Amino acid sequence: MEGFGGATSIYDALNMSLDSLKGDTAHRPLVILFSDGYENSSKIQDIKGVVAKAKAMNVPVFTIAFGGGADEQLLKGIANETNGLFFLIYD
Repeated sequence: MEGFGGATSIYDALNMSLDSLKGDTAHRPLVILFSDGYENSSKIQDIKGVVAKAKAMNVPVFTIAFGGGADEQLLKGIANETNGLFFLIYD
């Protein structure tokens, strides 16, 4: 698949997903974060700030680590801190 692999922007993706939920009062928001890698290309470098944003918005983040190359520790931490759940899927 052309253009696949190499960059993982977990912090930016999570921040953008939280921004997309602002103003939606009709639904109980949540985020599902699926990753097969380690954070290595986000412009935002403060995951604690992004997690604090999710907590302030009362948005649980459910994280899914795909395969052995995922940063399980980071994904578990995000899920735990935001009252979400962590899942591990092997390929």
